[in-house]
Amino acid sequence: MRRVLRPAIAGLVVVAVAVAVIVWLPLDANVEADVKEALVGFETAREVAWPASEPIHLPLSDVRRASLAHDLRSGLARYATGDALAEFDARGAVLAFASSAAENRPWVVTKWAGEVVWFDFVRQTLRGAVIVRAGVRRAHQVGRMDADRQRIVALRWGRDNGADIYEYTLRDTGDAWKVVTVKHWGVCGPNGEDVVEGRESF
Repeated sequence: MRRVLRPAIAGLVVVAVAVAVIVWLPLDANVEADVKEALVGFETAREVAWPASEPIHLPLSDVRRASLAHDLRSGLARYATGDALAEFDARGAVLAFASSAAENRPWVVTKWAGEVVWFDFVRQTLRGAVIVRAGVRRAHQVGRMDADRQRIVALRWGRDNGADIYEYTLRDTGDAWKVVTVKHWGVCGPNGEDVVEGRESF
């Protein structure tokens, strides 16, 4: 009996070691770069921006708000799937944008950008997904509405003073890496310093 069990146990050990290697094997440089690109795209795609070449009329009409929400969700679908896409409140994001634009008129956000300032690989899954924690520091361009020229002028950039850190699960869909789930994890400073787990906002 012992002679039968020993090969079986040895086989299980080999399988366990192989699984552990797969799960904890760090991402190669190319995959990590693609994942970071997906994270920046995901975070900036969730924000509304107004084209600088178009005049903005406030308050936004119901039709315009619906159009913005549709475009926002379509843009996010390039970087998200599953719960990360289904749980996104595009309508709420548009309402927040409209409220901010009305409060800060004649200034309006015209573009979003971002960069990963903190990154930590957590693990891979046996189904091919990866789990990472990352802080994306966002930047936004604002411009002033010129009523005479009917366009937005005086463009300038501003950057967040820090970054929220989220734990992301991403899956390779064949064409690109997409965020499947996301949950808040902590915060960090503008250059990835002063990481604090559990803090809700920087």
